Amino acid sequence: MVLRRLHKVRKKEDNVGWIDPTKTRLLGKECIITIHGTARATFKTWAKSDVFKNNRRFDQEAVELCLLHSKNDGYNGAYDRAFLARERRFIMKEWAEYCFSKINR
Repeated sequence: MVLRRLHKVRKKEDNVGWIDPTKTRLLGKECIITIHGTARATFKTWAKSDVFKNNRRFDQEAVELCLLHSKNDGYNGAYDRAFLARERRFIMKEWAEYCFSKINR
């Protein structure tokens, strides 16, 4: 509700507000951002970024596991029991360092 109220205030100021422009364009209706979606989308975008070269640094399957996404197909979900704990810890450590670098200037 806080974000919705902030969106209304911002929209009065700039006639746009706090929307997800990609999702809004795809669905054809205004999609207001959410804390959950913003945090997860930011992490996933950073983890796959070719600008930061993270797409080559991080195992993308481990990135999905960091988001707690499971393998949905009938075979990998049944047979692949790897949790990639070390890789996930590495990714999350790098993510924390990146986030803190933005606020500790």
